[in-house]
Amino acid sequence: MNPDHPVFPSLPVLAALLALVLATLPAAAADPQAAPAAEPTTAQIDPAIQALAMAEVWQRELDQALRAHIDQLAIRGDARSLAAAALLLLPDHADGDADADEAWEAVIVQRSAWLTAALAADSGDPVLLWLGARGLPGSPAEPQQRATALDELARFDPDNAAIWLDLMAQALADDQPARVDEYLQRAAQASRFDAYELAVGQLLQDALADFQAPPMPEDVRQVVAEQAAPGEAGAWLDHPEHARIFFIASVLGMNAPLPFNTGCKPSLDNALIVSRRSACLAIAGRVAGDARFVAARQVALAMRLRLAGDLAGPAQVQRWREDYRDGLWQVEQVQAVMQGREGKRLPGDHSRHAIAEGEHAAWLHALAANGIPATAPDGWLPEQASARQLLGADDGG
Repeated sequence: MNPDHPVFPSLPVLAALLALVLATLPAAAADPQAAPAAEPTTAQIDPAIQALAMAEVWQRELDQALRAHIDQLAIRGDARSLAAAALLLLPDHADGDADADEAWEAVIVQRSAWLTAALAADSGDPVLLWLGARGLPGSPAEPQQRATALDELARFDPDNAAIWLDLMAQALADDQPARVDEYLQRAAQASRFDAYELAVGQLLQDALADFQAPPMPEDVRQVVAEQAAPGEAGAWLDHPEHARIFFIASVLGMNAPLPFNTGCKPSLDNALIVSRRSACLAIAGRVAGDARFVAARQVALAMRLRLAGDLAGPAQVQRWREDYRDGLWQVEQVQAVMQGREGKRLPGDHSRHAIAEGEHAAWLHALAANGIPATAPDGWLPEQASARQLLGADDGG
């Protein structure tokens, strides 16, 4: 398999079950020189292995049902259905008899054709233009398509910092410093930051509204929910398609702030960075307030503290430190919930909240459902030295 091809996750059930099964297999199974064991009877087969086999069958049924639904979306032919089909088509829907590389290339060709047709059918839909600019998970946009889509987006949605940051990324790649500064200032003046992940999620939910996933065998549900991932698995089992929607929206949305990080991070050209620092600080605040993915939000919260310097007073810096500290606390606590510590679990409606409101909002909902405050207790500090330094833990701040 080509190492450049991305690996797309199916439902976490299979990985969890595989780990469970490997842990229960006898040691002799790993020794190719060991004498072959007698053929087991049905009564002797480990229940976990039976569950794994059932899960593999169910996963194939899910993939086949989803591929049939994707084909029906493409047949409908309207712009949003074509875009949804392009987004949903992943390598696990390729011809099972094809070589992995050939299958992936076939997927790229088909997805590109559907997205091109969608843009031709409705070139005024900002969500479709965003897809045209960002490309699809695993296959970036063609340069000309990207440039055209970004120009159109800047006209349709000029008050969105995410678009100007994407334009800034292109200017950085093309070594056009004057354009970098122009787009940076436009991003700083924008009133909001929207990477369209909620809109993409809604597009996919609409496309899958009449999709019926094959029922998951109860034995599979039980093994996953009770043993494999005690804090997390139950949040996705009732709606397996939600895992795919969230994954696709995440890939498209979580990288949007990266141009901001690249254009504003310290470099050897200190004078250039100083001239940009005020704009970068404004963008950091916008991303910290509007970003829906936790990683993007934390990057912006940290960058805001690094850029503050003499541009913010002590009281403002302290408020920003508390925002950053609360974010780090939330990360630590949600990780504990996902691991099932002290019997805590993600709520059953977590996937719905994650798609409809974004990852950070879903995390706050999960903390509240488990009786955990979203604000860090007095005196709490993270273990990471770099984070503690930003919080002023070493200078009494």
